[in-house]
Amino acid sequence: DKNIVAYVDGYNQYLKVFYKGEDIVLENTRPKKFKTGDDMVAYIDNTREFKVFYNGEIISLSSFEPDFFTITDNIMLYKDNSVYKVFYKGQVYELGNYLSEDHQQDSNALVYRDGGGQVNVFFEGQFQIVTKEIVSKFSLTKNTLLFYTGPNDVHIFYKGKIVSL
Repeated sequence: DKNIVAYVDGYNQYLKVFYKGEDIVLENTRPKKFKTGDDMVAYIDNTREFKVFYNGEIISLSSFEPDFFTITDNIMLYKDNSVYKVFYKGQVYELGNYLSEDHQQDSNALVYRDGGGQVNVFFEGQFQIVTKEIVSKFSLTKNTLLFYTGPNDVHIFYKGKIVSL
């Protein structure tokens, strides 16, 4: 559950958060952009520095604005200097310089195809290849991945294990 609220103060134009019962000023200027997830607020400040407020601290991720960033629950995906990265629970993980357009993120997981077309999962800070088989389509719901390797070949990937249905 989202337990943090980010907003721009209407009077001073400060970026603020309401976090654990406290109203905290993150920046004394209006940010260019900000997004909220579970326990985090990512933002681009007025100097284009990319930062995240996580666990009560401001962490500088890059001195430049990322190509994009998106947050779903505990996962923030962003592209910094041609490299896709994940911010998860205070740590930055590198995915590399390719990310399939059909990637999906939810809760504590990110599912994507690598440059060779294999389906991979980032789950709770760990990378894992889901299968070496060709996957026709997949769908991520929370931390459970449903995927198809053929018209009648349906599988579930959950907590590192595959169950064929």
